[in-house]
Amino acid sequence: MAEYSRREWLEKIHDAVRDEAGDAAYYRQLSGMAPNYEARQMIRSMENDEMRHHRELKELYQSMKGKKSTYEQSKPVIHSYKDALETRFHAETNDFNKYKGYYLSADNKQMRDLFFDIMHDEAKHAMYLQYLMQKHCCMMMKEQMEEHMRMHEEEHNQNQNDQYDNDGNNNYNPHDQEEYWNNDDYNDPGCNLMSEADDYYEDYGVEDYIAGADDDTTAYDYKAQDYTVDDYYEVEDYMAEAATDNDVKEETSYYRPPSYKHKPKF
Repeated sequence: MAEYSRREWLEKIHDAVRDEAGDAAYYRQLSGMAPNYEARQMIRSMENDEMRHHRELKELYQSMKGKKSTYEQSKPVIHSYKDALETRFHAETNDFNKYKGYYLSADNKQMRDLFFDIMHDEAKHAMYLQYLMQKHCCMMMKEQMEEHMRMHEEEHNQNQNDQYDNDGNNNYNPHDQEEYWNNDDYNDPGCNLMSEADDYYEDYGVEDYIAGADDDTTAYDYKAQDYTVDDYYEVEDYMAEAATDNDVKEETSYYRPPSYKHKPKF
């Protein structure tokens, strides 16, 4: 192990006092850049440890020198949170090795106990910083993945809009569909049935329709689903006139359309 003279110890302790004060200031500024509560609390705990190291080393220096340590403290410069974590990780690892050497070289219990305590804290800080780096990298990867998914969704929606344009739906409006369903012509229950009835009457006529009924088939059963209520009234009027003829009077009830309550629902 290296052996240091009293003068060398004073120089090393003086430098350590300045370094610990600088580390505390660095962590104080870094805590303001922390992305969440957990990271901020961990960084503040490291700041408190560095302040305690600074105070204890300053007291050791004053007990050995007989006067306080004086130094100039520069303001730390931090460019990014991620780079700061990496920088401090390497710095804390080097400090662990430095105080380990001091611990092994110290020749009195007071110095050995102090260096051992600082060495342990520096190792703990390195583990904290490694954890924060991994957590930050995972968070960045998650944000990048979410951004990629968002861009993919926007691209997919854009492709759908382009497809509408290619199909001639340049003026497509989501509200058009609602207006279509609210259209009075569409909601008319007899519009389609009336059209089919008109076509049938135009081709065959009501009389042919009635005459074409089989003995076991009523006019209602034959093609009732194709006619509206008005069509039934027309058939009923026809049968009422036919009832005056003695030849068909007996069959009137057979061909008479059903009552209103039995009419099909349109």
